[in-house]
Amino acid sequence: MTNRINYVTTLIGGRGKGKTDFLKKVVQASNLPKKLIVDVYDNPVWRDLQTHDNKDGANIKVPVLTLDQLPYWKSGTYRIFGSNTDEIKEAIDKYLKNCLLIWEDATKYYGTRLTDIEKRSLYDTKQKNIDAFYVFHSFRKTTIEVLENSDILTLKKTGDNRSLVDRKFENPDITQLFKEVKAHKDKYHTASIFVN
Repeated sequence: MTNRINYVTTLIGGRGKGKTDFLKKVVQASNLPKKLIVDVYDNPVWRDLQTHDNKDGANIKVPVLTLDQLPYWKSGTYRIFGSNTDEIKEAIDKYLKNCLLIWEDATKYYGTRLTDIEKRSLYDTKQKNIDAFYVFHSFRKTTIEVLENSDILTLKKTGDNRSLVDRKFENPDITQLFKEVKAHKDKYHTASIFVN
C-alpha cells in the first residue's frame, strides 16, 4: 500500500475565466470521501455541479453544511458559508479530515499575515489527509505565504501585469507561467506548475 500524497494548490484567475468550472471538475474527480466548498456567502453557482460542458451536473446538488453539523459529517459534497470567517476557520481546523477543501475567494479569509489557525490549515494537510485549494482572483490579492507554501500553482488569465508578478513573487517559474497563460488565445486557458 502506498501513502496518499496531499496537495495544496493556489488557483489564481480573474472573474469569468473558468475557475468555478475547473473546481467543479476537481470535486467530481476527487476520491476523498468529503468535499467542502467554503465561501462568505451563498453563491448560487455552488448549489450544484453544473459546468458549461456538463449540464447534467445540475442534477448533482451541493447542500449546505452548518457549523454544528461539521463534527459529525462523514462523507459527501457540501458547502459552508458565512461572514463569521474566524468561527468557520476554527471549526475547520478542529474537525476537518479526509477532505477536498476549497477556499473560494480566499482573499476574504486570508490576509497578508497568517494567524496560527490559518497556518495550521495550510501546513497540516498531510496529517489530516486534506487536499486544499486556495482561490484568488489576481496575483495582487494573493497571500504570499499561501502561494509560497503551496505545492502547485494553477493559473488562469488575470488582469495583473508582469512587473507586479516579478516584484511580488521573485520566482522565474511563476513569471514564465504567467507569460504563457497571458499569451494564450483561449480566455479559459489553464496551466499549472509545481512551486514546491
